[in-house]
Amino acid sequence: MLTIAIIGIMATLAGAPLAISYLAWFAAGVGMGIAYPTAYLVIMQGAAAADAGAAVSSEQVAERLALALGGGLGGVCVALALALHASLTTGLAGAFGLALLAAVASVTLAPRLRPAGRPGPGPRFWMSDSR
Repeated sequence: MLTIAIIGIMATLAGAPLAISYLAWFAAGVGMGIAYPTAYLVIMQGAAAADAGAAVSSEQVAERLALALGGGLGGVCVALALALHASLTTGLAGAFGLALLAAVASVTLAPRLRPAGRPGPGPRFWMSDSR
């Protein structure tokens, strides 16, 4: 959903109607509202009971690092565009392009992740393993 939202914002930068950006940010908000709280549950489920606190705190550190890195790289795109006398739209397109690249990379790499001790095609966190 976040990838779709970023594409919608980039389309608005290219001249699409402003209503598309509103819909894109709404989609991003829904996606984050669903993913953000469940990410911590998945992390705690994948960790041993004694290691759940360490796993969650490691995720929080990684999240803060990613926020700082993403914000910094987005700022570099805007500053570089302005330094080269390009438009602000060009800098924002570069920043959102980096965000799109990160979203596509995460979708590509996500199927490779499996909780410890669970072999198989992938985790089924929303379904019980007992049938």
